[in-house]
Amino acid sequence: MLMPWLPSTVQAMRFFDRKLSDVLQAAMELKPLTPHLPNGNLDYTAGIVVASSFGDYLSSLTDGDDNTFAAYGLAADLYHTIDFDSSFKVSADAFQIQGRRSFPERIAGISVFGSNDG
Repeated sequence: MLMPWLPSTVQAMRFFDRKLSDVLQAAMELKPLTPHLPNGNLDYTAGIVVASSFGDYLSSLTDGDDNTFAAYGLAADLYHTIDFDSSFKVSADAFQIQGRRSFPERIAGISVFGSNDG
């Protein structure tokens, strides 16, 4: 016996299909919160850095070319900074540093530090 206040099975299935279609459409329009490079690493050149000491050379750090580099003179007090802003959290298991072609000794003794206090 059908209850007049309950939708028929066909109506319920159509309603469900429409809602599922809406959810699928919304899911397809989502953009990743964390951009990645083709190798899966964090793409910090994709507009998530609010300040850095690398200037216009930031993208040369992720291009995979050991002949492009951030100018050594940009390292004020011999260190560089990358600020992701307080709303972006970074968690790292490892860091990979590629030495500049013909000058691999320039990264000897390098240290990487992070903080969440700005």
